[in-house]
Amino acid sequence: MAEPTYQQTIAAMRQERAQRERLNQLEYTQAEYREAVRERDEAAARGDWAEFELRDNDCMAHEQQWAALNPPRPPQMDPRAVEWLRRRQAFRERHGQAADQAIQMAHNYAVAPRDPNATAQSIGRVNPAWACK
Repeated sequence: MAEPTYQQTIAAMRQERAQRERLNQLEYTQAEYREAVRERDEAAARGDWAEFELRDNDCMAHEQQWAALNPPRPPQMDPRAVEWLRRRQAFRERHGQAADQAIQMAHNYAVAPRDPNATAQSIGRVNPAWACK
């Protein structure tokens, strides 16, 4: 394998530094949040409601900072669905977008309620009878 170029090395170093800085920010945010929670709880125990509100605002700010640093991850696909799609990869490659649309239509049909009065809770999202085949 060829050695990375100077620009690739610099880009990798910048990425590593950004990751370290993000982890440091996360650790700092956690520490500050714990401190703000402790101070807020102490103020509540003393009955100092002005201090409680200030520290609670600090807690909310740290929670928002944590959420910004840790965006929610997209849900993972069911491993059975991943395996099903893997086994049908040739079909998907052969027909492209049309195959994906056909698979989605078949899925929608399979999970559609048969009872017109059914609710989302009563039908579930995966029908075990067809999902594992």
